[in-house]
Amino acid sequence: MTSVSALEQVFEITYDDTPQNVASRLTYPNGMEQVLSFDDIGDISKLEYRKGEKTVGNFVFGFDVAGKLTQLESSELLPLERPQVQATYNSLNQISSWDGDSKAFIYDADGNLIQGLLPGEVPFVADYDAENRLTEIRFEQNGAQVEERFEYGHDHFLRVYQRFENNIKTAEKRFVRLGLIELQERDSENNVLANNVWRPDRKGGVAGLLMRQQSQQNTYYMTNHLGHVYGVFDQAGERLSQRGYSPYGRVSGDDFVLQPFGMSTKRSDFTSGIVYFGYRFYMPNLGRWLNRDPLQEQGGINLYAYVDGDPLGYVDPDGRLAMVTPPPALPIFPPTNTMTNASPEKGWVDDREASVMYDYYKNSCGPELPPSGDECQDYRNEAHQANMCAHLRAQWDEKFWPGRHTSYQRSSEKGEKV
Repeated sequence: MTSVSALEQVFEITYDDTPQNVASRLTYPNGMEQVLSFDDIGDISKLEYRKGEKTVGNFVFGFDVAGKLTQLESSELLPLERPQVQATYNSLNQISSWDGDSKAFIYDADGNLIQGLLPGEVPFVADYDAENRLTEIRFEQNGAQVEERFEYGHDHFLRVYQRFENNIKTAEKRFVRLGLIELQERDSENNVLANNVWRPDRKGGVAGLLMRQQSQQNTYYMTNHLGHVYGVFDQAGERLSQRGYSPYGRVSGDDFVLQPFGMSTKRSDFTSGIVYFGYRFYMPNLGRWLNRDPLQEQGGINLYAYVDGDPLGYVDPDGRLAMVTPPPALPIFPPTNTMTNASPEKGWVDDREASVMYDYYKNSCGPELPPSGDECQDYRNEAHQANMCAHLRAQWDEKFWPGRHTSYQRSSEKGEKV
């Protein structure tokens, strides 16, 4: 992909695949640039936003040999989680007590949270439909009884949002969607309020929102590797908002009056503070989902946990399954039907780093020896496991066959067989 064109705006994308500087560059219509840089085994090393000579935002990353994030530095706000409560959980991983209160959280027979706490320890009650989708959430705010209602289309996804205060409707928003992607926001009379422009190569729209056009004004987005919206910029490149996110998505900084997208580029402007991912709503104040995973145990044995407890290394495109982040700008695909030269005969068992990589690979992918990319696909039990396997395979090969993927990519482009 070399460009995205919409609403008379053109976003240019260029690539540098030289071994010394693997990177991609996205140029915005307002002159801003997003530069993604990668290390020699395909892990993201830097994400930078520029306006001319000025850096307007940057994120620097470090990974271990297993592909786990070990370092994160940024010019942006990076607040930490500060737990201040004592919670206990039952055998179903549901919250059974909160600071000693066993009645604060209640679940129905389908595992939906029907009573709990919003940010600020605000109690709420919720209703769900027969498909376990949230339909209403009710709570008190500033002395008013607030009710938020959600309606869904034939494709399962959110189409209408309404907010009531003391039984009086104060807001209604309608959404035109392409699956998980929100293309338009409309009012109760179906008048277009805003158009959104997305990259088509970002699963679930995570880190894929390029621009929002509202009231004839264009705003451009700055996200981190997880797709969290850290800032928006106007046509002149001036920053209009600034936010920070804790690891599990607690927001600090500007509110969502200017634009509605936040954590993982998902709609986050609901009064209740919940975040809509597609198949479920997420609660940043708890670091948990409102209800069980629709995929059941295929998405992990803890049906309420967010991204397997690794919110800095994984994203969830739709509320069902954690995936390795970030989406690669320059995909590195492990070659198939080839044998690794990392073997006992080559002496890798004496290399501590190789042993760590092998153990992690074996636990994640199952086979006794590292397979090819295609075989790794066959062994997966979950979709994100295949992604992990391919990533680990690439790391394994770069450790013992430097430059293998670079030569594979170039040969593939020429139609040669490696």
